[in-house]
Amino acid sequence: MTIFKRKYPMFYRVATEGFSYSVESCRGDFGLVLGRHNDSYAASQAAFKGRTSSNALKRIEQTVIEYNGDSLKVGENHREIFWMLYCDLRVGVQAARCADVIEAIRTGQKAGEACANLHCFDEFGADMSFDDWFAKFEKSALELLEERDFNRQKMAEMKAKQASVVESFQQAASEYTYSFPAVKGIQANKEFYIAQVPFKYLVKFFTFADETLPAELRAQRVVNPAHARDIADYVVSNRDSYVLPSLTVSVNASMVFDPLNVGGLADRLGVLRIPVDATL
Repeated sequence: MTIFKRKYPMFYRVATEGFSYSVESCRGDFGLVLGRHNDSYAASQAAFKGRTSSNALKRIEQTVIEYNGDSLKVGENHREIFWMLYCDLRVGVQAARCADVIEAIRTGQKAGEACANLHCFDEFGADMSFDDWFAKFEKSALELLEERDFNRQKMAEMKAKQASVVESFQQAASEYTYSFPAVKGIQANKEFYIAQVPFKYLVKFFTFADETLPAELRAQRVVNPAHARDIADYVVSNRDSYVLPSLTVSVNASMVFDPLNVGGLADRLGVLRIPVDATL
């Protein structure tokens, strides 16, 4: 007899009323299989109807739990299987709340405002102090924030590719390029890169309408002579330790960013490759 192993998970609707801090202490119908679905959306819709039924007798607290086995039948109780899986779901909910607090503070919101209406409790519903709650879920929250950043980067990359010619990206990946260490970021849902480019390469990317014009006539704004002299004096006086000035530019060719596999950075650190014939 040939046994075929299921390749895709099954989505079970499971009764959650009676959930407690251990399998042994669970009561009621917790762990009862209410439904089986091949599709997560269909399962979620059915679970929502079950939780909000107008008939109080049919209204059952339930959630959708993903499980790789398909041998569990409707009407059977498998609380020993679903208890840990449901715990993980509830930990994920608290980690997401903690991640929202961290992200709000990172983006400038005051801590008091970010936590103003926050009710802290653990995955079993027990009240906790903010400090204990934060210490418990911070690690998972930071991992979730890294995953969010990674997904945002991927989305921005996809938008950038959709807005350009696909062939240009394929060409950029195979032609001669200048390579620079860079950090990738997102601003206004668009990708940008921060890279340190040595002057001897930087000047190669610029083109001017008239090479005979002096720098002050090629500038996009009026040159401040005092400012220019200060910069020149600073660079000359600190040849071995000066900080490179910052320029914000766009490139007329497709660039390739090769991320480094470093944990905790969401693929933001890597090498930026710019075609040698590109201009800024």
